[in-house]
Amino acid sequence: MKIAVLCHREADYGATGIILGAYDSVGTNNIIEFPYARHLHGGVDNDYVLPDGKMGYTGPPAYMIRPLPPNERSEEEFLDTIKDMDWIVATSCRSQAIAALDLIVARLGKLPENLILCDGEDTPMIREDLIERFKPITYLKRELYTERPFSSWRCSYPPTEIWPLPFAAYSSQWPEDIDDSEEGKQYDLFLSLGITHGSRNILLHSFIDTANRLGLKFYVATNQDALSRRSDGRLASYFKDMLSWPEYMRMQAQSRIGGSIRGFGRDALHAWELASFRTCMIYIKPRIYMPYPFIDGIHCVKDDEACETIPHLIERLIQEPGLRWQIATNGCEHLRRYHTAARRFQYAIDVATRIRDGKELVSEIYGF
Repeated sequence: MKIAVLCHREADYGATGIILGAYDSVGTNNIIEFPYARHLHGGVDNDYVLPDGKMGYTGPPAYMIRPLPPNERSEEEFLDTIKDMDWIVATSCRSQAIAALDLIVARLGKLPENLILCDGEDTPMIREDLIERFKPITYLKRELYTERPFSSWRCSYPPTEIWPLPFAAYSSQWPEDIDDSEEGKQYDLFLSLGITHGSRNILLHSFIDTANRLGLKFYVATNQDALSRRSDGRLASYFKDMLSWPEYMRMQAQSRIGGSIRGFGRDALHAWELASFRTCMIYIKPRIYMPYPFIDGIHCVKDDEACETIPHLIERLIQEPGLRWQIATNGCEHLRRYHTAARRFQYAIDVATRIRDGKELVSEIYGF
């Protein structure tokens, strides 16, 4: 299978998951990538223009401890091979990926018939303007809110299937020296969250209060400039500093219980990082549609954004180590089966293939 991957060179967690998944699934020789996201290949993107007219700059992200292999092509090389691609995957609806689509249309003299359009933005807004303009086979969206019936997430003109595409676990970037065995656990509770949404303060405070009440060993971290660390005298001394990504992943794996809650968008990358290992996840319901969701009591334990049952959940999981370990193991196995970057990319291709081939496509196929 040959894949054209259309990129935008600003940092984008959703696009990164698709790009890593493509490389993990089909290999470098079967991918043309344009524009070339140098920051995912160990380089720096510093030659693009931002919407305000300033020059952009994207360096290698901390989580890319194993950069992708070199695969840069000129614009002409990219356009010369586009007709031979099985799929064109626009990993973003941002300007550079859309400009690449315009180049493709100009070279082909028509709209491509094998386009998958992905949208990983924080909002539920559907880019119907781009759907009408490029007529993709499917539009894959990160933030499809469950307040609406799934059947209502459709574009009527042109008729287009809209399907969920949450973040993914960057499994190719996991540190090798991780011990997530029960014997390797160093902390009862671990939670490290930047304050990208107000509800995160509630979860952070609940973890600290419960750990202190139960006498647990814990590591709870947030930004140094977070209001909780500066103004809450009762809890401020308990906050630790944020860790480097490899150390954050190691410590998360070496803890018995962790938590995940929304950030700027409802889908948080943290959930996919946490569930990558045998650490029991307290999952604040994201209220979005997702393929193969985590099931409460089997793969995780769930609460609402008010976090009212957090103390009870933690206490039960501490008192019932067998239950905690079973949920942690189930959650880890579920993630590795369905939610790595490779699996997320393969899911995207499967959805598009079913639509193209006129096969049955119902939400039950993907477990939601």
